[in-house]
This record gives sequence, C-alpha cells and structure tokens, in this order.
Amino acid sequence: MPTIHLPTRMRNYTEGKSTVTVSGENISNMLENLVKGYPGIDEHLYDESHNIKSYTKVFLNDTDIDKLDGIDTKVENRDTVYLVTAMAGG
Repeated sequence: MPTIHLPTRMRNYTEGKSTVTVSGENISNMLENLVKGYPGIDEHLYDESHNIKSYTKVFLNDTDIDKLDGIDTKVENRDTVYLVTAMAGG
C-alpha cells in the first residue's frame, strides 16, 4: 500500500504518526481514504469547496502532482505521497 507522509499539524488525527499507509488507485482515492480513516483531518486538507487547501502541496515521490495529473495521478503500492503545508510567521 502507498504511504502518506503527514505534516506536524495533521498528526493530531493520526495518533501522532508521521506516516500512514492508505489504499487508493490515485491521489484523490488515497486522500478520501485518509479522511475516512482519520476523521477531522479533512479540516486541514480541504477548503469549503472540497479542493486541497491552497497552502498545501501534494507530492508523489519527488514530483509535485500539479506537474503530473493532479489529484487523478495514479499511485502504485511502492509510492510515497508527501503532504507539505506552507509555514507562516513573521
């Protein structure tokens, strides 16, 4: 099963785990299964239109999915998905 690496702010919903394995044929399916398995995490992942929040980038292995097929990007069992959130401060 593919692995998802989570940013610190989402780990409260995964019992502190920094990585979880989630099934899915593509990024969209994986994220849907992530939300089903870890209720509440969707608040940090999706905006009110159910799009990935603008400050969250999704990478498949080392490539931004925006350079691939977006959320329709296919995943294989050996793949790793990284959710990366922007940091703000001043």
